[in-house]
Amino acid sequence: MKTNKIAILMSTYNGEKYIRNQLDSLLKQKDVNIEIIIRDDGSKDNTVKIIKEYINKNDNIKLIGDNKNLGYAYSFWYILRNIDDKYDYYAFCDQDDIWDEKKIISAIKKIEKYENIPALYTSRVVSVNNDMEVINENTFSCNRVLNKYESFQKSVVPGCVFVFNRQAKQLVSVYNGYLESHDWATYAIVNSFGKVVYDNNSYIKYRIHDNNAIGKKNKLGMLVIKIKRFFKKSKCVRSKFAKDFYETYLNYIDDKKYKDSIEELAYYKKSINLKRRLIFNRKYKGIVFKIYVLLSKV
Repeated sequence: MKTNKIAILMSTYNGEKYIRNQLDSLLKQKDVNIEIIIRDDGSKDNTVKIIKEYINKNDNIKLIGDNKNLGYAYSFWYILRNIDDKYDYYAFCDQDDIWDEKKIISAIKKIEKYENIPALYTSRVVSVNNDMEVINENTFSCNRVLNKYESFQKSVVPGCVFVFNRQAKQLVSVYNGYLESHDWATYAIVNSFGKVVYDNNSYIKYRIHDNNAIGKKNKLGMLVIKIKRFFKKSKCVRSKFAKDFYETYLNYIDDKKYKDSIEELAYYKKSINLKRRLIFNRKYKGIVFKIYVLLSKV
């Protein structure tokens, strides 16, 4: 029988200004049994000191690992791969947001029926400034679940809204390859083999400040960023991730067409034939994406 026991996974870095508010909001979660598992990613301020103050007062907060700077994606992944499977659910958590007291239980109610398959909850995101004034009621524009091919083309929602079940945690933890971001990888992996659920409600105040550029730009600003990115040397993050995903989960994929499509994305730069197939693969949408493939920048 499930007890709604959930591990909230938080990676911190120089978060002394905001972390008290976030921890307070986590400790107020309703109708769930939470443990907060934190790894600090090399903070130079009083973040760790504040965490230890909370640990002394709350036996459901734990600090794990060393404080070597891994970068946020690998820091989250370290937590995910180094906690056990005793929890019913898991959630990623940023250090500077504020959670509604019903955030976790609302997510659980959306995915609890998928108890035999990997399941991931996502939602709409409301962004606020440091005064908790709403900046945008819908910070990330994609209000739906991506199909599994789209999942490899783009990342649409931040991990701070993710809640996922034990089956998803076990599946995702197998992966130990290239990470551009922990949330993108989690979404793509679960979407490939399980169920992703999108909630148009929002139970989070996603803080936008000087140290957090995501969601800060308007449409014109984002267009400028995309144009600049086009002319920069590409890190080819999609093909890097696809390659490591393919090599990790090759034996998990039953759909031959899907397996072939991931192989095309992973290795298109090594074969003219694979590049041609990727360009003409109708499962991957968007003329810009096709141009990037042609230029070997995916």
